[in-house]
Amino acid sequence: MATSRPPSDLGAAGRALWRRIGEALADMPDGPLQLDPWEVELVAEVCRAVDRMAALRDRMAAAEEAGDDARWLRLVQEERQQRAILGRVVAASGLPTGLVGGDTPAGLSPRSRRAQRAARARWGRAS
Repeated sequence: MATSRPPSDLGAAGRALWRRIGEALADMPDGPLQLDPWEVELVAEVCRAVDRMAALRDRMAAAEEAGDDARWLRLVQEERQQRAILGRVVAASGLPTGLVGGDTPAGLSPRSRRAQRAARARWGRAS
């Protein structure tokens, strides 16, 4: 993925994230991580969601500046929905998401992190 070109429909925020994800995958502790085609599409969807959220934040700022509270509220609700979609797509990807909580090793899948938290809760160790 590090060498693949980003989808042509990505904006600046999406392209920047695409680049950062590619760099992170290339620098994995166990060597470069190669993505399956469906994983590449999930990464593209994450980048598109980031673009939509950036556009919504720009519109929110304009609505706030104009004093249009009703429009601002609708945009806030949509931005919240986009964040929820982003979270679901990232979780569905199963891709490593980096350091969590400072002492959790990078490269753990969301499922592995949940299992770690459950084990810590069960055995009384702080997470």
